[in-house]
Amino acid sequence: MTTPIKPTEPTASVILTKDQIAALVEFNESRGRNYLLQIINNIFPDMDSVAFSKNQFARWDSIVKTSDKRYMIEIKCREMPSTRYEDYMIEEKKMEYLLQCSANGYIPLYINFFTDGTCLVWDLRFELGSESRNVLTNILTVNPNAGKVVRKRNFLLKANATSYTYTL
Repeated sequence: MTTPIKPTEPTASVILTKDQIAALVEFNESRGRNYLLQIINNIFPDMDSVAFSKNQFARWDSIVKTSDKRYMIEIKCREMPSTRYEDYMIEEKKMEYLLQCSANGYIPLYINFFTDGTCLVWDLRFELGSESRNVLTNILTVNPNAGKVVRKRNFLLKANATSYTYTL
């Protein structure tokens, strides 16, 4: 049984401006797009098209279309190896938005890239019915829009992810 990680108060006294936070987010977004483009043919061998969000604070990062399916994707670049934790999480609002998109015919995917060259892909439709899924609260996160630390609710993902490798 996995013990949820307890949130801790931030220890650094560095304060970033909204522009600095936006630049960091944009760097991570473009890095995630580049990683996805490296392995996209492995994940979607029958891909017809791919599009990326122009809004760096959007609830989705990419849409991939194949001949018979549409995927709504959230991408995260994690600054840790894939083996650091047994479980992974997604922000509650993003999870809910992506699942709402599934009612419109999209398959909601959550793709995480790690520093060890591992990429994990979750089909969030399988998370919806997971009775073992927990909701974690009080996770401290920097809110880029407000430029401050806020508490967010996150879902602990339980379903198995598909694993791929990519080049750093």
